[in-house]
Amino acid sequence: MAGVRIDCFAGSDDPRFAEARTVRTRVFVEEQNVPLEEEWDELDAVATHLVAVADGNAAGTLRCYREGDWWRVGRVAVLPEYRGMGLAARMMEACLGLARECGMKMSCLNAQSDKMGLYEKFGYARTGGEFMEASIPHYRMELFFSGRRPRGDADGPELIEHF
Repeated sequence: MAGVRIDCFAGSDDPRFAEARTVRTRVFVEEQNVPLEEEWDELDAVATHLVAVADGNAAGTLRCYREGDWWRVGRVAVLPEYRGMGLAARMMEACLGLARECGMKMSCLNAQSDKMGLYEKFGYARTGGEFMEASIPHYRMELFFSGRRPRGDADGPELIEHF
């Protein structure tokens, strides 16, 4: 997509975090009614943030960070006027590229129930049942870059098949 770039930066002290904050506020707080106190947490200071910039405007964001052996993805948001342009997919590609560069073998996220299709395209599989997070239905999803759950991991099946 022409006119789009993905900016990547660490922590909430970076001046570009203001762009991520604006996108998240519009999508999660204003559109989805997530309480402010649930949207912002201490993980923003240690996370890597990606911001999709379309034609000079912050249009989407996500954050990712190492959580033990897992590469955790969260706070994926695209402004309404930029949806359907593939921005979330572009950010996910960049995010998973970072995970591989860091030597990560598996990734997880909590997907809003109606957004699972995006993550399934990248090989994530749903694990467990539906749960509520910020009053929105979610499912935990996991991705194993090899397609196999590491031996000794008792949280799920030995083999996860991805199509």
